Amino acid sequence: MNGQRVSTLAFLLFKEITMPYTITTPANSNIRPASFVAAYVQPSGGKYQTLGAIKDASLEIMDYESNDSIGRNKINNASSFKASFKMMQTSITELELLDTLCGGTNAFLFKMSDAAAVPSGGAAATEGWVLVTAAMANAKATVDYSGDPKNDAFIQVEIEGTFLNSSKDAVVKASIVDTDFEATGSGGTFHAIGTYTAATDGGLPKSANIKSCGVSALTLAFTGGIPATFGKIKNSKVTCAFVGDSDDLGRPCPTQVEFNIEYDSMETDAANLLVLDSNANSEIDAVVTMRSGVVFTFVNQVGISTNYKAEGDFSKTRVVHFKHTGSVLNTTFDSIVS
Repeated sequence: MNGQRVSTLAFLLFKEITMPYTITTPANSNIRPASFVAAYVQPSGGKYQTLGAIKDASLEIMDYESNDSIGRNKINNASSFKASFKMMQTSITELELLDTLCGGTNAFLFKMSDAAAVPSGGAAATEGWVLVTAAMANAKATVDYSGDPKNDAFIQVEIEGTFLNSSKDAVVKASIVDTDFEATGSGGTFHAIGTYTAATDGGLPKSANIKSCGVSALTLAFTGGIPATFGKIKNSKVTCAFVGDSDDLGRPCPTQVEFNIEYDSMETDAANLLVLDSNANSEIDAVVTMRSGVVFTFVNQVGISTNYKAEGDFSKTRVVHFKHTGSVLNTTFDSIVS
């Protein structure tokens, strides 16, 4: 009988030791804050460089699973990866690098809130650092300059892909060394996004590049014609989305930028209303100048539609709602922003 108990205890101990997910000593110290506090990009052959100030960050690694004949969920030894965050820095510096960010040749490194110090003297698996290579994931981005000055402009970045579970250890505990990070004097592709010290810190955010929304000037012209300056507008919306298909490995492959510009013109006197018909099916040039200094210039790259609205009581304002949409290749985006 005692022998049977010993045998059973040994089996349970062996089972516990070999379980794939164990907590050696349950403790509050094992409970960590969610999300990550910094994101870095590493171009092919380059070093880790900051993507600046971020907010609303999330990260998820999920097994692909299906059920067997008796309902047990079984994984196929591959996982999906999803990370998203808003870049708070939206100056021309960041905007002109978005086509490169979405180019499909970058690795992405995430610093969790409990990240250990970056080792020196040689690469080592480091707790609190999550790494996906270009073979695993890629980024897509959407620029959002919608709203008035109380709203922050931001760049929504989504990094998606897949990897085999045999790579999971290297993903959730990245092998890094301090010399992998960009430093002062380097000339990395994304160097201009950050502020660098003498240390190999990968860069710190630039507060001056955090911008507010609000359109300070807007002009429309028939393509090749004389621009007409709008008066007062409200409810502005300006978005530029890097979009495209995803490949077999779940990596987004952005190839074009889709634009959506909307706003309400508050000036609805008869003279303005009588020219609405001439806008239909016109080829136009549009220039949208943000109060932050960023300018979007569309030369026959967006269309136009209008919606005259007189809604509400006498305390409300009539408006003409304008909408402009269009698409260009990623490589053209730099010429549109200035």
